[in-house]
Amino acid sequence: MSNTNTPLILITNDDNIYSKGIYTLTKLMSTIGHVIVIAPEKNHSGMGHAVTQDIPLRISPSKIFHKIDPSIESYICTGTPADCVIAGKSCLFNKKKPDLVVSGINHGKNASISVIYSGTMAAALESTFEGIPSIGFSLQDFDMEADFSHIETYVLAITKKILQQKINTRYTALNVNFPKKQKEPIQGIKICKQADIFWKNFLIKKKNPKNQNYFWMSEQSQQKNKKQDTDEWALSHNYVSIVPCQYDLTAHHMINDLQNTFAL
Repeated sequence: MSNTNTPLILITNDDNIYSKGIYTLTKLMSTIGHVIVIAPEKNHSGMGHAVTQDIPLRISPSKIFHKIDPSIESYICTGTPADCVIAGKSCLFNKKKPDLVVSGINHGKNASISVIYSGTMAAALESTFEGIPSIGFSLQDFDMEADFSHIETYVLAITKKILQQKINTRYTALNVNFPKKQKEPIQGIKICKQADIFWKNFLIKKKNPKNQNYFWMSEQSQQKNKKQDTDEWALSHNYVSIVPCQYDLTAHHMINDLQNTFAL
């Protein structure tokens, strides 16, 4: 942790700085530590781990969270969620590392294969390269006016546990998904694996008024595995799912086979 008893927390998201999810997250994190918010000026959902390399970034101060606490520093960034974390680490903490990076709360779940496309989780994983603990929070509700009230105690409890417990989080971010609010309360927390479900993407061809072709990206779920130890099962049964995610994409189970295949 930092030299003081108050943890330094960097907050970002991919929905944009004006979303209800990041406002809720900032409100909650401000009760735990000193927060700095830097988030995109526009929606970057599905952008994955994209970073901006060919144009300069603009970072502008904002007072959007002063209703929560006038002392909260917040900034609007023209870049991606990963850009926001890079900018936050390099520009906003006076050469200190934040004690925690939290991303979200995303409007819409980031379970199963969605984690590959998720700007929310890309931002969380970006901080792990330097060993900073990080959490990506998502709610299974795409409504921009979604109700977050049923998950607030869980967000606080999970965050405090990570700050208090000495868990080895180097190169690992927690992907936390919450079920949409239902009549029944949340059943609890499940530590899960990523479900073996993927999206088959395809283009739908249409014509504009000038008879020119244009295309909409569409998708169809291809389900293979929704076992009880997966995030999709947990969400469908009204549990909070926590999946530890890492950036190492090496298929370790293939190393020996490939070494034998390409042995000279």
